[in-house]
Amino acid sequence: MVLRAAYHEALDALNADLARLGALLVDSTKCAITALRTADVALAARVVAGVDASEELRRTVDAKSLELLWRQQPVAGELREIAAITEISTDASRINHYSGELAKSAIRIAGLAAFPARDEVLRLGQDVMATLSQAVDAYVGRDGAVADRVVEGTATVDEHYDTALDALQTAMESDAKLVGPGTSVIFTITALQRIAEHAANIAWHTKDML
Repeated sequence: MVLRAAYHEALDALNADLARLGALLVDSTKCAITALRTADVALAARVVAGVDASEELRRTVDAKSLELLWRQQPVAGELREIAAITEISTDASRINHYSGELAKSAIRIAGLAAFPARDEVLRLGQDVMATLSQAVDAYVGRDGAVADRVVEGTATVDEHYDTALDALQTAMESDAKLVGPGTSVIFTITALQRIAEHAANIAWHTKDML
């Protein structure tokens, strides 16, 4: 009984750390998108500066997961949950990376004279932000219905990604001066898509835990 109590206390602490990491990633991604919309270089720089701290917390989650495995020897259902947490941690690491890349793109674009396909990119950003927020909510609340909405919503994100890419291509073809700025926007669109993909993975792994 003492060993099981210790296991559940450690698991609760692990889940709390991962939930905190999720909240940090939602905030950093939101700030990066806001910086992109408002050309706020200082806000984008704060996102970039926070990447290392988020990654350190992610490494803490991984270390605690491994410790649970070798110290507590979880049974089948418990093992499935820890495996899902480990997968979610990996996706969180990639989201952290791409939120930093998104912030760097916001800094580059803020210094440009033009932001081609701006409306389409910002609409994609809104979709991605909603997807990530819902994925984290699904994990924290162990809510399969919310996780299902995240997975189902990936089609909309993909549609808006294609729309933004098409609009960018059209803009660059119509004005050669937009080719340079367009390159920075391509990095932005790519980072947004990758964040959405990893958010969807979090939803899938959450469903595996239920």
